[in-house]
Amino acid sequence: MNSNKEKLKRFWEKLQSGTVTVSGAPQQTYEQRVTALIRAKHTVNDEIALLNNYNAYLADNSLVSYKDEYEAYQAYRQECKNIAKGD
Repeated sequence: MNSNKEKLKRFWEKLQSGTVTVSGAPQQTYEQRVTALIRAKHTVNDEIALLNNYNAYLADNSLVSYKDEYEAYQAYRQECKNIAKGD
């Protein structure tokens, strides 16, 4: 977990320094920073799949791996938010 957080912090530092740009422009708003950090790991299609798989788990609790994937994604998303806030 720590190494993932460190990778995100290094990516964020590069993004802030202008070494890395997302969509051709530096990110400025909190929402844009969070999105850039999430996109470093997950595409929109990845996120849709995670949501659909989690919904499948809600319908059939035997699909525990979908719950685990979703919880890992939510933890990553929270890390991205914390980094974007500067925590």
